[in-house]
Amino acid sequence: GIDHYEYYIIDSSNKETKYDTNKIDNLEFGAYKLYLIAFDKAGNSKKSNIINFTISIKFSKITVGDNHNLAINEKGYLYSWGGSNSTLEDGETDFGSSGFKDWGPAKMKIDFKIKEMSVGNFSHSLVIDEQGNLYSRASNNYYGELGNGSTSNRRKFTQIQTLENVSDVSASETNSTIVLLSDGTVWGFGNNTNNQLTTVGGATPQQLKGPDGMLKDITSISVGYYTGYAI
Repeated sequence: GIDHYEYYIIDSSNKETKYDTNKIDNLEFGAYKLYLIAFDKAGNSKKSNIINFTISIKFSKITVGDNHNLAINEKGYLYSWGGSNSTLEDGETDFGSSGFKDWGPAKMKIDFKIKEMSVGNFSHSLVIDEQGNLYSRASNNYYGELGNGSTSNRRKFTQIQTLENVSDVSASETNSTIVLLSDGTVWGFGNNTNNQLTTVGGATPQQLKGPDGMLKDITSISVGYYTGYAI
């Protein structure tokens, strides 16, 4: 399995910048190239195809997923591109569902502003609004990665009612999600095949445990292909 990824952005002057996270901040206007390298636990690596994209809107944050990408502009509006026509319902972006594949970035039609986001496998993505509410969507909710207590698909962002005051979220390419609350606790839901969510998993968010009990006083989280991290 995949141990970790490295992300690379090449700007119009051919300057290449490496990122250890798929959350990329503060890119300026212009044309870019993006690729990633996947490493397994043995140290073997595989490079992805290069994706060309142009930023004509000022984004404050970009997150790169397995099959699609999300970005937030300076006003908190959400944009999306990549993926396929099956991942969005008509009218969810300015271009409709076809715009998700053929145009981009396309502004998503949601009535709340976003402060954080994370993208996982295929259409699985999550966003946090300015009030700390968490929303999820997925067109293949097999492991319960929507976190709403069911395995039904939701193509539009739907609030996870059981979690409030959310500070950060991290989703993996293998349908696992961990969430950091403002009180320093960490919660998880979705796939737990390799204990990447410690002792929990499934469709309902549950608090994660460490060797000394429930995780607390945490300030940073991240999730890998089959791993989870909290600091």
